[in-house]
Amino acid sequence: MNPPAREWLHAGGPYGFTPVFNHVFARSRAVNYFVASSLPNRFGNSDPYSIGLNLQLGFTFNYLVKDGFSTLYANREDN
Repeated sequence: MNPPAREWLHAGGPYGFTPVFNHVFARSRAVNYFVASSLPNRFGNSDPYSIGLNLQLGFTFNYLVKDGFSTLYANREDN
């Protein structure tokens, strides 16, 4: 039997936690731009302690789905 290409759960492997910090740095009517940083920490299973640093830049669209149709959240009319 071949092992899986990627395991999604390591039951006996290292344990850890990953705090994520994010901040929206620019807003417009249709798009928000953000930066996020994470610090994955892993330990246990006779492995040395490890810590990493990740940086992510991204954007989100300000849309509202109403009655199955997408409309700009900034231009919606409240009833």
